[in-house]
Amino acid sequence: MLKNLIDKLLDNYSYQYNEIDFFQNDLQNIKFKNYNNSFLDKNNFEIYKLNNEIINLLKKQNIQTDDDFVIEIPNLDNFDFVFSIKKIFDLNKNNFDNIKSFADFVYEILSKSNLFQNIIQQGIFINLEVKESYILGEIDLILNNNFYPKINFFENKKICIDYPSCNMAKQMTVGHLRSAIIGESLSNIFETMGAKVFRWNYLGDWGTPFGKTLYSLIYEYQNNGKEIFDKLDSNPTENLGKLYSSYKKIDNEQKNNFARKYFSLLENGDPLIYDIRQEFRRLSLLDFEQIFERLNIKPDTNLGEFFSYSIQDEIIKDLEKSNYLKFENNAFIVKFQKLKQNKKIYYQILQNNEGQDIDENDIEILMIKKSDGAGTYASRDLALLKYRKFILGSDEIYYIVGPE
Repeated sequence: MLKNLIDKLLDNYSYQYNEIDFFQNDLQNIKFKNYNNSFLDKNNFEIYKLNNEIINLLKKQNIQTDDDFVIEIPNLDNFDFVFSIKKIFDLNKNNFDNIKSFADFVYEILSKSNLFQNIIQQGIFINLEVKESYILGEIDLILNNNFYPKINFFENKKICIDYPSCNMAKQMTVGHLRSAIIGESLSNIFETMGAKVFRWNYLGDWGTPFGKTLYSLIYEYQNNGKEIFDKLDSNPTENLGKLYSSYKKIDNEQKNNFARKYFSLLENGDPLIYDIRQEFRRLSLLDFEQIFERLNIKPDTNLGEFFSYSIQDEIIKDLEKSNYLKFENNAFIVKFQKLKQNKKIYYQILQNNEGQDIDENDIEILMIKKSDGAGTYASRDLALLKYRKFILGSDEIYYIVGPE
């Protein structure tokens, strides 16, 4: 297939423009799946069980509750939960002088139970550390009874998770493996807790590397024969990666012009160049999917930068209509002021008439569009963020990124 496309390209092919309606069919499948999650009774899960055991302890001492949660996740390290006295004080205030005396009474009740190995009272808050024996008992219940509880903390919530974000025509790295494992683990956890999860492998499949790889492939084919296509079939990403690396070693003054031309043709919708790019993508996914299968990962889509390129014009138009985009130093940019608060850094967006009196060291710049009208990484990422939020309908979006 790829050889036939390259042969056609080399056979006096007449380039065409604006012939491709990118992703006209792919978008039909970009949606959350309907899961029929059946949740086990909430009393079977540790936090519910513990919460109910505390409520029963209080009821034995004639403390009224509304049978809702009386424990929450604490702000302090080394504690598992915090009991907020204020939650149930109104139900019991007729029997106590004030909220402090009520807190002291509850503290005494919890201190005498066999559920906790450490209890610290801080005013009307009681921090609780659960005994290891209690936790081990719950683990034993799971392991010995094949009991895997589901709870509905995230019931019906739609969560999009971006991982492992492989690069077309390159082998996966340890970093991609890390992202894949963390991303899949989070996806499984969210699904177990009731969420609908959309797994998005956002491929790095756009940019000048495509033109360089294509030029290297043509050079290899013309100089060393058709064996390169057999190599690509047997080990796609390794040999595509070698082609890209070999580009630097090719001694041809015109190579950069050819590489830029191929990428420009892709940008402008030439159908043959698009088909070659699709074949690069197909070969890359063959390798990626073998690894995904071993990890039991099934992405809902592999649409990547090429997709976000096709939808970026709308976000650029949105910014052009706003008061934030400005033309400066031969590019369209958005400026942010870097601010510090409690040793944390955050950024405040500036309107296009602001920032003149701010130290340049406290200004960060985000380039949205180049002077020739081309978009940037930022415009594509913003377009994809808008798509995931408003078209896909995600309530939360997670990006699994970072160094080892």
